[in-house]
Amino acid sequence: DPDGAEKRARVDAFFAERPAHQENEMTGLLAGKNLILVQLESIDDFVLNEQNTPTLARLQREGICFSEFYTPQYSNGYTFNTEFAAQTGLYPYANGNVAYSLSRSAFPDAVGSLFGDAGYTANSFHKSEAKFYNRGAMHQAFGYEQYHSALHYASGELEVGVDRFLVDCDELYARMIDTEPFLDFLITYSGHLGYDEIDALTTYALEQYPEYADDSRPYEINGLFAKARLTDDMFARLLERLAEDGLLENTVLCVYDDHYAYGLTDRAVLEEYSAAAGGRLLERTPCFIWYEGCTPRTVDKTMQTVDLLPTLANLFGLPAPRTLGRDAFDPSYAGCAIFPDGTWLTDAAYVQNGKVVWNDGMAEEEVAEMNAYARRFQEVNDAILDTDYYREI
Repeated sequence: DPDGAEKRARVDAFFAERPAHQENEMTGLLAGKNLILVQLESIDDFVLNEQNTPTLARLQREGICFSEFYTPQYSNGYTFNTEFAAQTGLYPYANGNVAYSLSRSAFPDAVGSLFGDAGYTANSFHKSEAKFYNRGAMHQAFGYEQYHSALHYASGELEVGVDRFLVDCDELYARMIDTEPFLDFLITYSGHLGYDEIDALTTYALEQYPEYADDSRPYEINGLFAKARLTDDMFARLLERLAEDGLLENTVLCVYDDHYAYGLTDRAVLEEYSAAAGGRLLERTPCFIWYEGCTPRTVDKTMQTVDLLPTLANLFGLPAPRTLGRDAFDPSYAGCAIFPDGTWLTDAAYVQNGKVVWNDGMAEEEVAEMNAYARRFQEVNDAILDTDYYREI
């Protein structure tokens, strides 16, 4: 396939020209520790705070907080979009569905594969059936040994919609901690839309936590905050169980969000509560790493979902993955977020659809170079997916 060969050559050239990963003061810091990677559902940056999510807020404060972390939405399935990007270091096709088209592709540098090659037991856990977003097959493609649906262990939808069930269920928890070192990938659910009176989980959350029923706020905000508290309860219970089993001191939590709280039906309410200034910047979401004895630090470099995998690989002393993302601690990486419409953001400038929204010191020539890089980034990303680039590797 001449077209395929040309695309592969384009990818080869991109990786050859990019600076090699530079080891840094964080390289291998967490080598050999267990990792629990948690993807939050709709816990936006204005949702995660001391009032709504006290456990998460403490972990974020005590850990390594990536304060300018963005989760660009390339495909239609917002949750799986970020799931795919965090696991593989690549974005799915813009407006496409990779969950069904790429389940047979090779991802030797995905999170599960990378840690599995280093001797880790790798399992994934979520509420939904394996067929939902084709997770049964996709998570195997990412290198996980098995995807565990909590629905198989629960009495019904409401019980399993409460995130704490993942940790309270002895059978599920046993599969998380069975063999060390372990890598667990947990996808939470409680924060999922909707947030109105007809949503059973919202009603349940507000019954459990009536203090969130504040008449001075929109009902949906109350529902969103109460549901976030259900997710926070899972973390409190997880820390408790790990401590009881003597595993906490050797386990790292890496927590990131799937997308901003787009499920709020009133966009004006969302923009009022979000610290973002509208547009793409709404897609800034929480991301942090926590472990016992961590020296708290804030990394304010602009980062994007695909940077998570190489950052974890560096911290755990694993080979640098051949992905589009970069290690947050690599001094040769200035940091950026690239969105599907060509919009991009760095520490120095924000350019939306080719138009400079703000610029804090980038020369005109540098802006032009970044415009070109954003286009090339997306071309290379799609060429990797089109050609099953990693298969031959």
